[in-house]
Amino acid sequence: MDIAVTHNLPVMLHIRKAHAEALAILKAHKYDAHKLGGIAHSFSGGEQEAKAFVKLGFKLGVTGQITNPNAKKLRRAIQVAVESYGIECLVIETDCPDMTPIMCQTTDDTDSHNRNVPANLPWVLASLSELLEIPHDKLAKQLWQNSCDALKVDWAYSV
Repeated sequence: MDIAVTHNLPVMLHIRKAHAEALAILKAHKYDAHKLGGIAHSFSGGEQEAKAFVKLGFKLGVTGQITNPNAKKLRRAIQVAVESYGIECLVIETDCPDMTPIMCQTTDDTDSHNRNVPANLPWVLASLSELLEIPHDKLAKQLWQNSCDALKVDWAYSV
């Protein structure tokens, strides 16, 4: 965190079952993601954690888990974050090779069939579009801009 602050760099947070601890570390280091950027990668927390990370300026990384109708806690957390902060708080990502969209999973015993790849991102986009009731094209363009904002880059959007 100190290196990121010193060099004005965004951070990618990889958190598993330690959201409260991560939030405490961010606050202790006075990391300002509004200024420096950052993503809570493969977000898996609940409503309160979602709002806390977004309040600190982080984008929530949405993966193939959002395609699973049984991921109720995650789906609700994403909805609540968007209700509170708008779609500007989200990015989509694959989390390769894990977090494969449910429609891309197979019952085949070979892991290669269940390996997640960037080509699966349209499934994440489609599920998120449906969950949030936001037109696919509008959401895609905004998610691109959100990614650029989170990483502090200026890449042109193309369809």
